[in-house]
Amino acid sequence: MAAISTALRKKTATFGGNRFPMPDRKHAELASQDLSKAKNISSAQEAQVRARATRMLAAKRVTGQ
Repeated sequence: MAAISTALRKKTATFGGNRFPMPDRKHAELASQDLSKAKNISSAQEAQVRARATRMLAAKRVTGQ
């Protein structure tokens, strides 16, 4: 396994980075669907993940991808 820097580890460990990764449209759709099943998540964190997924899905529709 490749070693990662401390800065990269901290960046990817932010909320949503590990529990709700969204590198593409499919992952954004899955994050939206599975958000209601998530445990130990505050309403603010839920809103943050939902907003990010919505932005990703809307951006993909505009660009036609």
